[in-house]
Amino acid sequence: MGAPATIDWRSVAALTFDCYGTLVDWETGLARDLRAGLAPIPNKTDDELLALYARAEEEAERPPFRPYAEVLRRALAAVGKSLNAPVRDAEALVAGLPSWPNYPDTNEALRRLQRRFRLVWCRTSTATSSRRPRRGSASASTRS
Repeated sequence: MGAPATIDWRSVAALTFDCYGTLVDWETGLARDLRAGLAPIPNKTDDELLALYARAEEEAERPPFRPYAEVLRRALAAVGKSLNAPVRDAEALVAGLPSWPNYPDTNEALRRLQRRFRLVWCRTSTATSSRRPRRGSASASTRS
C-alpha cells in the first residue's frame, strides 16, 4: 500500500459537504419525528426505531419514483404497522425534516472554513428526490 495522497490546500477553490449526516444530525431529528408521528412506542430505543425506519424507507424507495415527502410518509406508516403503533401525524417526518439539528460543532466549523474556502452545501433529499439522507463526507474541489 502506497503513501496516502496529500492535498495542496492552496489549489482548493471550494469545499462541498453532504448535508445529512455530515452537517445535520439526521438520526436525532428522524428519531424525534418518528416518535412524534406515531402513537407512544414503549421499550424501543432510537437505534431500534432507526433500524426499522431504514428497512421501511428502503421499501418505500423502490420503483416507481416517488417524491421524498411520499417516501417519508410511507416509511412512517410502515414503521407504525411493524410496531402496531397507529400513525398520529402522517406529516411528522415531512414537517420535521427542516428542523433536524445541526451537530454541535457545525456552525463554528463552517464559520472558520468560510474564511478560506467557498462552501457548498449539498443534500441528497428534496421534495422531489427519492433518495434518503445519507452519511457523507466533505470533499475538496480544486481550482482549474
